[in-house]
Amino acid sequence: MADKEFNLLHEPWISVMKSNGTTKDVSLLNLFRYAQEYRGLAGELPTQDVAVLRLLLAIFHAVFSRYDFDGKFTPLLSPGDALSRWKALWDRGEFPIKIIEDYLLNFEDRFWLFHPERPFYQVASLCTRDDKFGPFEASKLNGELAQSDHKV
Repeated sequence: MADKEFNLLHEPWISVMKSNGTTKDVSLLNLFRYAQEYRGLAGELPTQDVAVLRLLLAIFHAVFSRYDFDGKFTPLLSPGDALSRWKALWDRGEFPIKIIEDYLLNFEDRFWLFHPERPFYQVASLCTRDDKFGPFEASKLNGELAQSDHKV
């Protein structure tokens, strides 16, 4: 693949449940911008929600362990500092989006799902040939499809 495609910061891909019970897909940045309007994550399976939640928490820890709400570099020095910062974040009722946006947009090029050198959460140089069984096909990722050559 030679082109970059589908930036996770800008393209909708995270399923959320709105306060009225409907669901919609949002981008990573919009999830943070409007998080106070959502009841929770709404993936097809709870395991998907857990995986997305882990990514969101990693972003929070990366941002708020280094910076205060105004974007000033203020690393946490003690568990008490961490507790105070997390409580203040909770008490705000919404995220300080400017610092989150600044942090994520600084690494924007790392959030391309399809990228020739750095695809997000993937290995760019992964071999796509299984020497024992021939060329690797996407159908092998789904056990049901790979069980029989007679399925459409």
